[in-house]
Amino acid sequence: MNYMKTIISLCLLVIHAASGAAQDIPPDRMERFNAQRVAFFTERLRLTSEEAQVFWPIYYEYQDEKNRIIEERKEMTRNLVQNQRTLSDAEIEQIGDKYVESVKKEAELLEIYHSKFKETLPIRKVMRIYSTETQFKNFLLRQIQQPRQIRNPGRM
Repeated sequence: MNYMKTIISLCLLVIHAASGAAQDIPPDRMERFNAQRVAFFTERLRLTSEEAQVFWPIYYEYQDEKNRIIEERKEMTRNLVQNQRTLSDAEIEQIGDKYVESVKKEAELLEIYHSKFKETLPIRKVMRIYSTETQFKNFLLRQIQQPRQIRNPGRM
C-alpha cells in the first residue's frame, strides 16, 4: 500500500507543479495571452464575425468553469503535497477519490459544452476546437521556451 501512496503523491506533485505556472501571470501579459488566443482560434477555426460573436462567450464560459474545476483539483494536490507525511491512508484515498471525481466533472463539462458548440458552429469547426486547443498550448510552450533557448543555447 505504501508504494501506491508514493505513486499517487508523485503523480499529484507533478500535476501540481505543472499547473501552478498560470497563477503568476501579470494582468498585461494575460491580456496579450487572451488576444493571442482569440487570433489563433479565429484563424484556425476560420470563424466568421457572426460565428465569433456567438462562439467566444460560450468558450469563455466553458474555460471559466473548466479552470474552476482545475483550481479545485490543484488545491487538493497542494493539500496532499503539503500534508502527505501526516495524512492517513484513508485520507489519501479520499483525496484520490475526489481527484477522480474532479476529472469526471471536467469530462462532463466537456460533454455539455460540446453540445453547446454544436448548436452554434458547424461540426467541422467544433471538432477543430479541440485540436486548436492543443496547438495553442504548444504555441505558448514554444514562446516560453524560445527566450530560454536564446539565453542558454545548447540547453533544452
